[in-house]
Parts: sequence; C-alpha cells; structure tokens
Amino acid sequence: MRRYMLIEVSRLEGLTDAMFGFAVTLLIVSLEPPTSFDQLVNLILSFPAFAITFLLMMFIWFWHNRFFRQYGLNNGRIVLA
Repeated sequence: MRRYMLIEVSRLEGLTDAMFGFAVTLLIVSLEPPTSFDQLVNLILSFPAFAITFLLMMFIWFWHNRFFRQYGLNNGRIVLA
C-alpha cells in the first residue's frame, strides 16, 4: 500500500469537504420529529436506511480524500470530473 503524500489541504479539497458536510447535515435535518406513536414507529423503522446512507456518504468521502492525498491531483480536468 502506498503512503499518502503529505500535502496541504487545497481549496478544492476544502470545498468538497464542506459539500459532504452540508449533505450530511441536510440528511440529518430532513428528519422531522414525530407527533404520534405511529410516526415514531415509522421513524424508528427508517433508521437503518438513514444509517446506510450516512455510512455510504462517509465511505465516498474517505475514498475521495484518499484519492486526492495519494495522487495530489488538483487540475482543471479533475475539477471538471
């Protein structure tokens, strides 16, 4: 396994980190508090889907971060991609 290149965080990485943080925040904020027992049960039943979505977002962020650290790519083609 290759070692990560020790480079400073670029503006592009900072922007994408903020975008991932914003997406996770919207995922959490989109949950409304239940007003009845039936809504509470439905909310509890939706937690596995919420947890899977959260884990997938963290997985994508981890590999995105690793990609930029490992290859140090920060050019127009990568930004466009």
